[in-house]
Amino acid sequence: MMKLCVFLKSKEGSEFLDNFQKKAELSTRFKYIDTVNTGYRYMLMDQLSEFEAARKERTAKIEADIADHRSKIVLLEKQLEKEIAEIERRYFPCSSCRKNEEMMRELDQELIEFIKYEKEVHMLHISDFMADEKRKLVLIKFGIMRG
Repeated sequence: MMKLCVFLKSKEGSEFLDNFQKKAELSTRFKYIDTVNTGYRYMLMDQLSEFEAARKERTAKIEADIADHRSKIVLLEKQLEKEIAEIERRYFPCSSCRKNEEMMRELDQELIEFIKYEKEVHMLHISDFMADEKRKLVLIKFGIMRG
């Protein structure tokens, strides 16, 4: 016990205690930061869940309207085909000279890389997104309002 007391009173012992105390403070501070970040992450995921549900509900309503109009669209497309064919017949031969110049776009390296690292890009985006303090405040208000 005496050796410990002598060591703690020495310069090395004093430095050891200072370093130990600083590490303990940092550890406590990082645990708090991790807890806070975990809270924000859960609030963001909760808000994201509500957002997806709201978007899904609205999408379902609009898709129902689209389905109602599909038959009208099909009839109009058939009418357009008939009228274009009639116009092409009337304006022959110049109508046969016109070429369709549509070209398909090939996959480029940027798109391939994005698909390959999609999850990592998504997590990095969320992390960067939540670095803004204003967004954190909005999430806190969102959490309070949901109560």
